Amino acid sequence: MPGAPIEGYASSSTASSPRNLLGSNYLPVSVLNIDSSALVADQSAYTAIVTKSLQLQSGPDLVLNTNSDLTGVPVPEGIKGSARGVLTE
Repeated sequence: MPGAPIEGYASSSTASSPRNLLGSNYLPVSVLNIDSSALVADQSAYTAIVTKSLQLQSGPDLVLNTNSDLTGVPVPEGIKGSARGVLTE
């Protein structure tokens, strides 16, 4: 199926200070590994993460802003207007 996620694909962010993580990050069958000791995504107007697993290493402070009206980046249905985080196991 075109556009289908690749099973087992790993995505990793290892920048020393990834302050801008703008938009929707859709990794439903992947692991997002953020390895930083600093603030992450605090300078983004909004950040949404859909991932199989989120791993935070080296003690980052992950900031999920919801100010989508401050950017021209399109927001998927189901995310716009939702100002709450949802963590599931």
